[in-house]
Amino acid sequence: MAITFPLVGPIAANLGGGSAEYLHRCFGALMGGSLFGNLCSPISDTTILSVLATQCSLPVHVKTSLVYTGFVGLVSLIFADLAVGLKLYGPGVAMLVCTGVMLLGKLILGSRVHERKPAV
Repeated sequence: MAITFPLVGPIAANLGGGSAEYLHRCFGALMGGSLFGNLCSPISDTTILSVLATQCSLPVHVKTSLVYTGFVGLVSLIFADLAVGLKLYGPGVAMLVCTGVMLLGKLILGSRVHERKPAV
């Protein structure tokens, strides 16, 4: 984010004609993309620390997290970034729509985790 904000800011300001709303939307998309990349990257600090803390192998951790972050990233791209960019609805409605789509996805795709009994 620290690298891309100074690059995107002036471009977004010029393209948006100085509109603060346009700039905010561009920064929101930039932050979402940065967070998505951070969570999916096998060399990010959070991934390395998670692997070390859980003693899980790196490929297994990345493969597992990619499913969740991929789903959220796809929903955000379609129902937030593109929809708000095309002015189908505003950012507040986009948050509600994305939340609803993710809950629906959880109900359809999710499975119940069976509770394990502790070893004695």
